[in-house]
Amino acid sequence: MLQICKEGNSLKYDIPNDKKVIVCGIPGAFTSGCTNRHLPGYVENLENLKSKGIDKVIFVAVNDAYVMDAWNKQHGHSEIDAVGDLKGEYTNSIGEIKESDDLGPHSKRHARLYENGSLIKKFDEPWAEHVLENL
Repeated sequence: MLQICKEGNSLKYDIPNDKKVIVCGIPGAFTSGCTNRHLPGYVENLENLKSKGIDKVIFVAVNDAYVMDAWNKQHGHSEIDAVGDLKGEYTNSIGEIKESDDLGPHSKRHARLYENGSLIKKFDEPWAEHVLENL
C-alpha cells in the first residue's frame, strides 16, 4: 500500500487514474543518486513535463511516508508527490523490487508513464531528460 504524508499524517495514496503521470521508483530517499540527480532533474523540468501533458510526477521508494515527505521538502518540490511503499508491495507488484545486502529490499531506479490508470510506457532510462526526450 502506498502512503503519503499530509499535515503530519500518513495517509493511503492511490496513483491518480484520471491523469497523465510519471512514476519514478528510487532506491531510497536521501541516497546520493536520488537526491543529487534523479529528483533535481524532475524539479528542474516540471514545467517542461507539464508542457508535454504530464499532470503529476510521483516518486516512490520502499520507505515510510514521513521520510519521503522530509526528503521532498528538503530537495524536491511541493508539486511532486513523494510516497512511501513501506513493505514494498507496490514495488514488488510491478516487478521493480531489488534485494541487496546494504539497502535490503528496495526499488530499482525506474520511470513509467501512466495515463488514466494504465501503463503506457516504461522508460529505458529514469532521468528527467531522457523521459522528456521520449514522451
